[in-house]
Amino acid sequence: MSDLVGLEVLFSSRASELRSKADALVLAVHWTLVNAGLRTTSGEETALSELLPSGWNEKSDDAYTFDYVRSDDRNQTFLVKIVFADGILIVSMLKNQRDTASASLLVDKFVGDDFTTFRSAYLTNLGSELEKQLSDSLKLVGGKQSSSSSTARCSDCDKRRDVLLEDPDPTGTPYHRPAPLGSSFTEDEGNPLPPVGRGDLDPIGRSEGGMLIDPRRLIRPPYPGNLPRCQFRLKRFTGNQSTTALIQTGHT
Repeated sequence: MSDLVGLEVLFSSRASELRSKADALVLAVHWTLVNAGLRTTSGEETALSELLPSGWNEKSDDAYTFDYVRSDDRNQTFLVKIVFADGILIVSMLKNQRDTASASLLVDKFVGDDFTTFRSAYLTNLGSELEKQLSDSLKLVGGKQSSSSSTARCSDCDKRRDVLLEDPDPTGTPYHRPAPLGSSFTEDEGNPLPPVGRGDLDPIGRSEGGMLIDPRRLIRPPYPGNLPRCQFRLKRFTGNQSTTALIQTGHT
């Protein structure tokens, strides 16, 4: 019962009005919504309360209607209707005349047969089970994020962003920003490789460095040093005879 702080006081204030196990569970549902930040209204704009309104269970034996607002934002209004049928309490919530949520609660799962006293009325794990069953409604209630937590989260985001900007590669590999198309990008600007093949990516011809052997220029490629020397043999077969040719590329 340690997680039911406040419910005992609420129960004691309405114990004489309880007529059924459903009434006792409605009282617990109201307590859960109050803990989430809702308050009941009594028709007057300035009158907010954590208590149930007078006559809350007198209009019908199996239907209950409550008007709530958020304690920190009265523009958020909540209409809660609860219907009891066949041992099940159906809780429906309408937020700002637009968003809805609902839940079905088995009365015998939460309330004992003797609901005349607080200790005997509610079964164990009432608080956690109610929060679980009313999770959709509690999400609809939501809440304002405190300025301190918002500032802390923004600060954490800034720190993570700064780390990524300083070292985008967690392996520690130096990062080289790619040069725009057609721009001059030499080794002095941080490029560890010569501009071999860059001209092939620029069909307009604004960049240097095309194919290793460009048939249009027939000049030595802009590659550091000489190309490695390579030899290979070609063998041609004519009838029963073969001819071998030695081909050599590169420079000595």
